[in-house]
Amino acid sequence: MKKLLSHRLKGYSKYENSIFALRNILEDKVNYLEIDIRLSKDKKLFVCHDPFIIKNDKKVYIHESNSDELLVEFTKEILPTLDYFLKIFKKNYNNYSKLCLDIKDYNCEESILSLVEKYDLNDEVVYITWMPETILKLYQLGVDKDIYFSYFPLNTKMFSGIISFLISYLSVKAPPFYHITGNKFRIKTSSKYLYGYQRVVMTTKIPSDVINILQITKGGVCVEKKLIDDSLLKRLKDLNLQTWIFGLNVNDDYFELEKNPNIDVIFSENAKYVIEHSD
Repeated sequence: MKKLLSHRLKGYSKYENSIFALRNILEDKVNYLEIDIRLSKDKKLFVCHDPFIIKNDKKVYIHESNSDELLVEFTKEILPTLDYFLKIFKKNYNNYSKLCLDIKDYNCEESILSLVEKYDLNDEVVYITWMPETILKLYQLGVDKDIYFSYFPLNTKMFSGIISFLISYLSVKAPPFYHITGNKFRIKTSSKYLYGYQRVVMTTKIPSDVINILQITKGGVCVEKKLIDDSLLKRLKDLNLQTWIFGLNVNDDYFELEKNPNIDVIFSENAKYVIEHSD
């Protein structure tokens, strides 16, 4: 199962990205564990995918809340700080798994690297982000291996419908890359945006400066399953980039993708299922 990545540690607890899931998954041999990192209002790092977490059917936004407020609202096992998560990972590390940090918010790179250094995890950590700015910042700060860029090719069927309409309606001129951010698909080309909102990078091609960094760090790109085809996989291989695939809707899809020599790592929504059903 060399290609298996546990997406948000799903399948190991009802709480994704949690300490409960981490403790359970470390009992299995999963090559890659993936978690998400977000920034609170007072610039503390939390392990959480969405820009909010649900409490009593209400959304508590991480970027609008101070860390002490969040830690009162949620236990550290359900909404761990990155510091606490790395502490538990280091203590229970099985010398097998790589920990993939999916960075959702800009301007927290130095804090992340400081914590990775604190727990001596430089060799165990992989960096993933949607943001070209973060890739550039990580490299400037000295990260010299394992940087991955999640992106959507612009010329795909995905951008029909509402997104294409918005782009046309707003008459946006596409720079080398740009972002859609926030609940209302506000288009921005600046790194100055509201913390906590998911950003989707759309690009006609990967910016050359990003490609250079990915090649130097022997990293690659993460692409959604429905967007891949043989020509895209070949282009990425020609660039000497690793290809990681996410967006599996069916657990058994893993086994088909695993056979493709041009696919290096596969995000599974239930790695436990994959392990239990492997030959």
